[in-house]
Amino acid sequence: MLTIGGLMMKKSAALLLFFVLLFLLAACGGGTALSETPEPLAATEAPYVGGKTELKLGVLGIDVVIDSHARILSDQVRTFNAESSEYYVTIVDYLSTGGSFEQGRQLLNADLISGSGPDIIAFGTDTDSINISRNLSPFPYISRGWLLDLTALMDDELGMDDLVAKNALDCYGGVFLLSSSFRVDSARGLRERFGDVDGWTIREFLDMSASLDESQTMCYYMEPTYFLKNVAGRYARTAIDWENGTCDFDNEDFIGLLNAAAKVGTNDSSEFETRERFESAWERIGRGQLIMSSSTIFEPTYIRFDEVMSKAEMTYMGWPTVDGSCGSSIELNVPVGISTTSEHPEGCWEFIKHMLSYSSSTANDYGLPMHHILYNELVEQYIMPEPATWEELSQEDADKLLHVIESVDNLSFYDFEALKIIQEEASRVFSGERSAEDAAKTIQQRMQLYVAEQTG
Repeated sequence: MLTIGGLMMKKSAALLLFFVLLFLLAACGGGTALSETPEPLAATEAPYVGGKTELKLGVLGIDVVIDSHARILSDQVRTFNAESSEYYVTIVDYLSTGGSFEQGRQLLNADLISGSGPDIIAFGTDTDSINISRNLSPFPYISRGWLLDLTALMDDELGMDDLVAKNALDCYGGVFLLSSSFRVDSARGLRERFGDVDGWTIREFLDMSASLDESQTMCYYMEPTYFLKNVAGRYARTAIDWENGTCDFDNEDFIGLLNAAAKVGTNDSSEFETRERFESAWERIGRGQLIMSSSTIFEPTYIRFDEVMSKAEMTYMGWPTVDGSCGSSIELNVPVGISTTSEHPEGCWEFIKHMLSYSSSTANDYGLPMHHILYNELVEQYIMPEPATWEELSQEDADKLLHVIESVDNLSFYDFEALKIIQEEASRVFSGERSAEDAAKTIQQRMQLYVAEQTG
């Protein structure tokens, strides 16, 4: 039986790991200065480390002292190396001192093309965080066939049924990424208003916004650019066909999306948070004054907390979509994939299995365990016959949490360059300089060039 590990590592231990990793990076060639014209990193001459087969884990930037997710990954590497009798993982950092992110990505890609790239690659998820590989999008790597479909390696020890968020993982024609823990990126509102749904349309968002009276607010601290990131970022994942190198943004649906973002406007949330009359977002949602608010579910009691604070039942419908499909996404904490150029895919799979069964990932990880056994053990700690506080769950609460997770069919990966193009052109729509129709045409032209560069 797998067990849940201890709490967050102490600061001194984290510092020790930091210096150990610096030593490993120096030994494997990572961290060297990058030249004006990047060249592939040289393959390690000695394929064995202490009699074990070496597996290279490629990252773009790592700081085990500052970033908790990077610290967890480095700890997983350390324990795997100590426990495995066959394999040894070496972290190769492609973001060397003095080099840019783009130079590091070019080095990584050059190594993959030459066949000397890492066996495992760590990707990022959030443009606003300092996460490991923070801006490395997996889409070009999947489209170019550089990542293995992990379902081919699954076995009796770890299969799809062992993964809590399995419906979201299999969303790009295979399962190319896994992580030991995850969060649910969503938006919430009163169940009385939204009903039992997992998603809603952009048209429903616009109609609901238009129906509010002067005392009501549609979104909590919602600016057009933030709304656009969450809605257009997801739209881009289906609008870009990486396999065929095409995209589709000059259409009525996307134009409607731009117009919806432009109408979000500045909200009045700050008026309810003065010293004289403070009212939280939960209280405002509970009494129907505030319609929706973004929500990140990262621990078992999160939904229970929302409903206790709001004194009402919540619906997690996520962000509006064109077709009304599930508006929530699964965000993986330090997702990794296996390179198709690896000569040791079985060894890479052994490391991933270790990652997902590593119990300390359940503690202070700002996320829920991906492995069903660890997930169930964690949730069961909070279930009480008669929960009295938000820190305790009923079985019904636990069932609702699992339903929200299992209803999600999408990973929260953005193509950061694609999103940048959309945001730049949309900003002129928000300022009134141009129409959404003109912006969609320009986005289509710029995006087609970008996709051609990435897939050519």
